[in-house]
Order: sequence, then structure tokens, then C-alpha cells
Amino acid sequence: MRDGRFGVGVWRQGSGGMRQGPAHPGVTRPSIPPLAWLAVGMWIGSTVAQSIAWWLPTYVTRAQLLCAAVGVASVLLWRRSKGRATHAGLIAAMGVLVGVSAGLLFWDALAARTTVLTESRFGTFECEVIADPVEGAFGYSVAARVTSSPGRGAHVSVMLPEGAALPGCGQRVRVRGTTTATDRESEWAIVAHRKGQACRIKAWKAVVLGDARSPAGLVAPFRRRLLTVVGRCKGEGGALLQGVLLGERSRIRGTRLEDQFRMTGLSHLLAVSGTHISIVSMLAGGALAAVGTPLRRRVLLAIVVAGGYVALTGAPTSSLRAFVMTLTAAFASFGGRRGDTLGGLSAAVVGLLAVSPANAFDIGFALSVCAVAGLVVFAPLANEWAKAASPGWFRKPASALAIPVVAQCTTLPVAIPAFNMISMAAPLANVVALPLASVGLGLGIAAALLTPIWPAAGLVAMRAAASVFGIVCIVARSLSKLPRAAIAVGGSASGWGCAALAVGALVWAVWPHPRGRKSARWVIALFLAYCAVMAIGVQGSGGARLTVFDVGQGDAILLADGDRAVLVDTGPGESEMRSAIARAGIRHLDAVILTHPHADHDGGLGGVADVVSVDRICLPAMTAEEFRGMPQAARTMTGEDPVLLRQGDRMRVGGWELRVLWPPGEGSSACDTNDTSFVIEASYGAFRAILTGDAETAPQEALVRAGLLRDCDVVKVPHHGSAQGISEASLRVWEPELALVSVGTSNDFGHPSGATLALLARHGVRVERTDHSGDLTVRVRENEYELVRQ
Repeated sequence: MRDGRFGVGVWRQGSGGMRQGPAHPGVTRPSIPPLAWLAVGMWIGSTVAQSIAWWLPTYVTRAQLLCAAVGVASVLLWRRSKGRATHAGLIAAMGVLVGVSAGLLFWDALAARTTVLTESRFGTFECEVIADPVEGAFGYSVAARVTSSPGRGAHVSVMLPEGAALPGCGQRVRVRGTTTATDRESEWAIVAHRKGQACRIKAWKAVVLGDARSPAGLVAPFRRRLLTVVGRCKGEGGALLQGVLLGERSRIRGTRLEDQFRMTGLSHLLAVSGTHISIVSMLAGGALAAVGTPLRRRVLLAIVVAGGYVALTGAPTSSLRAFVMTLTAAFASFGGRRGDTLGGLSAAVVGLLAVSPANAFDIGFALSVCAVAGLVVFAPLANEWAKAASPGWFRKPASALAIPVVAQCTTLPVAIPAFNMISMAAPLANVVALPLASVGLGLGIAAALLTPIWPAAGLVAMRAAASVFGIVCIVARSLSKLPRAAIAVGGSASGWGCAALAVGALVWAVWPHPRGRKSARWVIALFLAYCAVMAIGVQGSGGARLTVFDVGQGDAILLADGDRAVLVDTGPGESEMRSAIARAGIRHLDAVILTHPHADHDGGLGGVADVVSVDRICLPAMTAEEFRGMPQAARTMTGEDPVLLRQGDRMRVGGWELRVLWPPGEGSSACDTNDTSFVIEASYGAFRAILTGDAETAPQEALVRAGLLRDCDVVKVPHHGSAQGISEASLRVWEPELALVSVGTSNDFGHPSGATLALLARHGVRVERTDHSGDLTVRVRENEYELVRQ
């Protein structure tokens, strides 16, 4: 019989001569359809095309011609090849060529649309909103597709003017404003390019015109009605229901609940996926069957209802993937063939990448594809091992646990580079929460179907669904409090991707069956022991050190001495902060000190809360009330209110002594927020460093006049090296040997300023920058120190 390895048979020698049969009595290795190799190749080709279009735009045409020539050669080789493995390799190679060609056409068209939209610098545009508004530091913005000339079809980001009515998904809006292409030197430019975003429109006028003539526009009135009904469901359960049922996450975005779902590996519940489509199809099919609708018509109508639900949620890529798989299965059933899940998934990937190669960079899409593929290929084998290692009474729970373990392992290549963490609580959380979420989602969908015909019953069902999701929130909150519920992990996408492909290929090639209960238990025990070691870990050691982390345009500075550590600021983003913590090997912090309430200094606090335990959070007394939501965040993280520090306060962490030099407790409230930032002197024996946050020349000169400054070895340059970042008077007192600049690559502010660098050079100070050297670590010994770059 065939073992699934490109359809190659396995033969065994028996007493009756050569006979064909399985090498093991357990589950057989699944076959990989040719379409899967094409999908893998197209995904790789799409990423290659984006790199060519971004880094070598002048070579796009030549690359297209090369792809065409190599493609013809590959087809000729494929027709002459005989081995199935060779066929698979050639199909994957052709997929790469197709992906590169389609991607180059896509990003070439994107460049043309960008030129058309930005050459006049301002104008009036009609757009269709394709995602719900998102609130940022500078107001609300929406993703939209231009429906007027010039630039018809281009995807843009529209920054709405203050006070403008917020358009919903599926609505048309007329905007007048300035258009700007993303600066290629900006750290966000490549992200926008990968998303297929042509430009940004900063609108000074925005008028909602009504619903668009599109699938999303047709269901927009119904969606607004459902949002009103769900809005009457208060509490965390109602907020979660709104996100799960309709894909509208404004009520949970940026909340502690979102952090808890991420920590427990339940964030995927917020992505519209196959579970949603299955429940919608099942409910629609059941209702149609109750009124005697013939089978084929019932299937077609259920597909139409499922498609309407996809439009209702804004048609995220993960839901389109699930919908295409549903279509594939339905057409297979019409043809009298058994559905092939892996083939349907491959067809969905090929179709969505052909329509928009930018989907290759959609995190939600990548996670859903990896999870489904992993479950189809490896779940039966994992289930076999779980049953073999478990006593009879525990076999069903063990099988239930094996499924989320497989899903989590197969999504690690995407999840780790994106989130820089692994949820150790995810398997248990999914076993408990997934059945509840399915019940809640079913009630929510039933409520949505009831609302147009019986509003009162619809509201009752919606509140029942919110109650069920309230229990899911309790599960997430409880499990997130477990020690080491999540751990920080670093690494690149390419590194994890290659490792995962190698391990997956090895497991698939060997297809190891358990050889007995004892051996199965040993293997499972070793796996659990490895997970325990990862979860418990060992606090980073290496003596006294000061590390300025490379977290982009922001500050995050670690002072550590053995297993004692304090973090000064948390950088601009949670993922960057988790990655930094993973690099440092930190599992516990004695304190987190936030210098002032700006997002580039406290934006990563949630990432710290996800992966390490913290004893206390310290804030400047002068500006403590300006930290939004901080008292509750501090109580959630530490169980206590934040500690307020003033000028003269001291703190000892291991051999480090920290002394607050600025700001005074009160009396300077008229200062700019940057100038209310902590200035901290950190001493370790004879070594002395000055951590300045964003405090610029005014507070420095006040400290000079007050005689509170003294010489130091290292200074963290204030405000990322801005033009007013450091004063000559303070430099004369400090006389530092080394200046460390925490700054983002090609940032929008021009930091560090040439004037500041010139001033430091005149004083003979050596300058090191995180944008050039990565993490900067100063290792302190008894009578000396040394700088270690990442």
C-alpha cells in the first residue's frame, strides 16, 4: 500500500514472499497533494518578489523575464521527469516562479499607483472602508480602497480629522487631504509595502457618503444593527463577543483582557476562521433542512449565508481562507468525491496569493494556514502517542490536549517572530475555552439570525452568548496568573521557519510510531521536562551589567546584578520588549521604573507583564496621574499600587544603587513632559552612569546650578540625541567617557542630531548607538568596565 510519501509504496518481506502493506499498525502518513507543493512555492515566491521590488526596483522587468524563461524550462523538465519526488520539487519550483511573477506584477502596480496618488500631493478621493477605524496616538485612521480616479483600486491608510464621523467597514467616504508616500528610510516603510499600502492620506475633511456597492456594503446596515445589539451586552463577555462574532475589536484593543488572551494562547479566538464558517453553515443548513430544502440547494444556500457572514466580518484573509476551503469541499461533494482538507487548504492559499501576493505577509492568514496544515498532517500521529502513553481513564483528555499542542508547535515559526513569546498555558487554556467559545459563538450567530425577525429573542440570545464568553474571559484571566504562563523567546522569522520546516520534514519522513507504552511514556516525559525547563528557566547571570536594549525609537534600560534586576522604561512596543527580555534571559524584575508618560518609554509595559514577574512599578510623583490606566495596570502586575518617587529617593538592587536626581516632587508642573522625566544616577562600586530619560537641557542646567551632578563614566544621551538633548554645562560636570544613544533606525525625527553628536565629539566622548550596534551592554567589574555590542 502507499505510505503517502509522494505516493510511493512500501514493501515488506513476509513468509509468502513480497507483499505490500503498512510498515506500522498505527495511523498512516498522510500524502501531500501536488497543489500543496505549488502553494508552498508560491508563498516563498511572493516573499522573494517583495524583496526584489523593495530592494532592487530597477530589476523588476528583468526578473519577470527570467522567471518566464525558467518557468518554461521547468515545465519541460517536469514532463520528462519520472520520479514523484522530482515531480514535487519541480512543482514547488514552478510555484516559486509563479509567486515571483505574480508578486512582481502586484508590487509594480503598487508603485505606479503610489506615483499617481502622490504626484499632486493633495486631492479629493472617494474610498471604500475595508476595516474598522483604529485609534492611534494621533487620532483615528482607517484602511480603505480608492474607488475614484486617480489611483482606483489602491489600498491606502486614511488619517481622519479630529471630530469627523467614524465610517464603518463597507461604507463609502469622500476625503480631502494630503497624500504622502511612506518614506523608504522609515522603519515602518517596508511594513506598508508588504501590506500593499500605496500611500497615506492625511484628511482635513471626511464625509461619509453611505454604503458601498460591494458585499461588505450590502451587509453594512445589518452589521451596524448587530453592533448596536451587541453593544447592549456589557462587560468583558460583551466586548469579547463583539470581537469574535463581528470582528470589531475596539472594546478589547489595548486592554488587559487582550494581554491575557495573548498570554494564554487564545488570541486566535478573535480571528474569524473555519470554526465560525462551520457553525454558520451548520445552522443555515439545519434551518433549511427543517423546511424540507433539497440537499444540493441546501448546500448552495448555506454557502451563500457563509459568504454573507464573511462579508459581515470585514472579510479578513483568515476567513477567506476558511470560506474557500468550504467551497472546495462543497464542489467535491457535488462531484461525488471525498473532501481533501489539505488539498482545499492548498487551493485556498494558491487562490488568495494569486489575487493578492501581500497575503503572504498577513500574520493571521499565516497562523491559520500553519495551524490547519499542522493539524491535518500531524494531529493523528500526536493523538496516537498521547493514547499510547496514557492510562485508559486519561486517553480522551490526553487526545484533547494533543490537538492544541500540535497547533501551537506548527504555528511557532510565525508566532515567535511576531510576538516574541510562547504561551505555556495554551494547551490547557484551549482545551477548556474552545468548547465554551464554540457554544458562545453558536448562540451569537443564532442571535444574529433571530435579530431581523424577532429582535427581543435575538437580544436574549445575544446576552446568553455574552455570558458564555464572560466565562471564557474568566478562564483566560485565571490561567494568565499561573507562574510562567508565557515566556519570552527571541529569534528571526527565517531562522524559526527553517528550523520548523526541517523538524516537520524529519517527522513526516520518519513518521515515528510509539513502539510500546513504556517508550511512549518516556518520550512524553522528556517532552514535558523540556517544556518545564523552558518555563522555569534560569535568571540571566553574568555579574553587574547595564544594557541599553535595541527596541527601536524608544528607551529600555536594564540594570542587573546576578539574579537581581530593574528595568528603566519599556520601549515603544510589547513585542520588541519581549524580544529584549528573551535576549537578556530575564524572568523576574525587582522593579520597573517609568521615567515619564510617553509611549516610546512606557508602550512596552504590557509585554513585560506577559512574560516576567514584577515586584513593583515606580513612577515620578509629579506626573503619576498622566500615566493612563497605570494604577490598575500596576495592581494587576504586582498586586500593589505604583510607588511614587521624588528627588533624593534611593533604591538598591543587588550591588546597584539608584538615586533620583530629577524631577522634584512638586513645583515644576509647568515643565514640558520630557523635562519631567526621571534623571537617575546608577552606581555600582566606583562605576557611575547617568540615565536621563528624555530630560533635556533645562532640567540638566537646573541640576548643575543646584550642585546635584557629579562626574560619571557613562551617560545615556537624553531624548535619543535630540538637538536640545544635552547641555554643555552638564557635560563639563559629568566628563563621561562613553555616551549611549537609544534610537530607532532611520527614525522620523532625525535622531540623533548632528549638533548633539558634534558636541559630544568636542568633549572627547565616545558614542555608541543602538541603531548601529543593537543592544549595548556595559559589563561592570570591581575597578573597570567594558562595552559589549550585540
